[in-house]
Amino acid sequence: MAGLGPRLTVAAIGIPLAAALIYLGGWYLGVLMAAASGLSAMEYYGLARARGIEAFSGLGIAFAVAIPLAATLHDNYHDLALLAFGAVLFLFLITAGMAVFTRGAEGRPLEAVSVTVTGVVYTGFTLAFASLLRSLPDAAIAWHGTALVIFPLWVTWWGDTGAFFFGSRWGKTKLQEAVSPGKTRFGAVAGLACSVVAAGLAGGFVLQFIPEYGVGWGMAAAMGVIIGVVGQIGDLAESALKRGAGVKDSSTLLPGHGGALDRLDAVFFTVPLTYVLIILAAALP
Repeated sequence: MAGLGPRLTVAAIGIPLAAALIYLGGWYLGVLMAAASGLSAMEYYGLARARGIEAFSGLGIAFAVAIPLAATLHDNYHDLALLAFGAVLFLFLITAGMAVFTRGAEGRPLEAVSVTVTGVVYTGFTLAFASLLRSLPDAAIAWHGTALVIFPLWVTWWGDTGAFFFGSRWGKTKLQEAVSPGKTRFGAVAGLACSVVAAGLAGGFVLQFIPEYGVGWGMAAAMGVIIGVVGQIGDLAESALKRGAGVKDSSTLLPGHGGALDRLDAVFFTVPLTYVLIILAAALP
């Protein structure tokens, strides 16, 4: 409860600001995702540094920022995938070459190159899908694209909230104690239920009115099952990274919330997943 005040303050400022930038779309959304990706990549490389792995963090952060910005110009999957694939390949080649001359055989070059590349994929490439989601419906009706971007955030947030509330009150059996000591099986099930309900409500009241890419409450609830499960996996994956680095939070950037990586851990997984699910649902007869 001691950290509730700062948490609420950050949420009260951050949520309306993020929603406004998503609604505006274009470069506003691109810069938001680029900033989130750059900060997350910085924290990711910090976790690696805590384990004695010195990645090529400057290059990694630059690429993590550039890919969401590129998605603003190339807001369809095929163009962005080709560009992002080329960027990641180029990053691998240049860091592998740099490792030869700056790290040598004893400087853990394999880890340095691998961590640099995975940091870009984990943060920059995943958050670029927000722009792809935003541009799916008719761009003339801004709230359609806004609803698609907010959908995975909404489902993830309710899942997190439900897992925390029910798990802290009634959860007893740990889910993965070695990775995240505070999470319980009861909390995970309750969080998944909250995700499904939140997704169904979003479908029934909002998403079904989106032309071509709209889904009703039933399809949205089914998506909520997948998004809820994958979101929890994303949360646990980031917890495993922190436990491996021996830290509680990825940074102290956001008072009461930890770092950008802590706040976006599930989102890295659920935003690209939602894009795939929406495309598949639209293709159904």
